[in-house]
Amino acid sequence: MLLGMVVLFAATSESAALVFPVLELNPVTVTGTTSGITMTGAAPFIFSDSTTILTDFSPDLAFSLTSDVSGSGSLLVDGGSVLSATFSNLAVVHLFSGNVSWDAALTYTGGSLAGSLASGRIKGVFAGVGGFTGVQSLLGADFSASGGIAKIGAVVPVPAAVWLFGSGLLGMAVVARRKSAA
Repeated sequence: MLLGMVVLFAATSESAALVFPVLELNPVTVTGTTSGITMTGAAPFIFSDSTTILTDFSPDLAFSLTSDVSGSGSLLVDGGSVLSATFSNLAVVHLFSGNVSWDAALTYTGGSLAGSLASGRIKGVFAGVGGFTGVQSLLGADFSASGGIAKIGAVVPVPAAVWLFGSGLLGMAVVARRKSAA
């Protein structure tokens, strides 16, 4: 039931926003091979805001994420008793200087935190991946990393009015710049 309060990043960064509280995951081991990706680590806290711990899982709950090279797989927190989910769109992208971003839309399949929610999102980063240059997908690539952070929860879309307002501000800035240049 608690995951009903746990909200995450979003379907895409363009259509949703991070709203607290969030469940934090700390990947300790990340391994990529030609057959897929595995991540293991701990789920230590639920944060009610960026600095306040709402729930402290002491001891930390174990989590695992496995994916094949197509980006399909599963997520288990505490062996699935706390949360279990599947996904079919994992994206793992090398950005620069060893930094990697990863995310997927989740379909909750069980666990005490899922409550009545059917879907959500997981998104995270880890560093220290060598041997890659430029932006590229790491699905199907051989690599390893340790450390990182992720958030998990329900998807909260940003209203279309926000995007319209932002594009209006951008348009006004362009017009103002052109006026000052003339």
